Amino acid sequence: MIGLATPASTASSNTRRISSDADTMALLESVNRQVNRALRWRSDQEIYGEAERWAMPLSDGAGTIDGQIYGDCEDYALEKRAALIRAGLPPEALAIAIVDSYATGHHAVLIVRLDGADVVLDNETPWILPWTEAPYTWRAVQSGPSLLEWRSLALIP
Repeated sequence: MIGLATPASTASSNTRRISSDADTMALLESVNRQVNRALRWRSDQEIYGEAERWAMPLSDGAGTIDGQIYGDCEDYALEKRAALIRAGLPPEALAIAIVDSYATGHHAVLIVRLDGADVVLDNETPWILPWTEAPYTWRAVQSGPSLLEWRSLALIP
């Protein structure tokens, strides 16, 4: 039987899940909203003159043009990840995923591994959605606490 690997099914043994209690959900909603409001979307080409650069413009000031801070989708995901770690969530419960979006093409989102389900924090929507409800084709997911360790989400036997 052929199945599609999912963010949940490719989690490494280092993955931790966190409680989906009211306090956690309020924190996720707050961070998602704050980062989405603080950054304005622009491509890396427009900001840095490069095709791709993963940056943290809110944390290090990169991407500031005329007093406004800009970033693209992976910058939003990195900033949300950093804010949640500062708030006390374990890095092992957070993962960046690369997806294809019908609306925008290649896209990056932050996955939070809750005890009930993996959820998506996304700069394209204010809603925190279970990954199964996000309108994406899943391509790759970070597979541990290191931002350098990834797994492909391709068809698997």
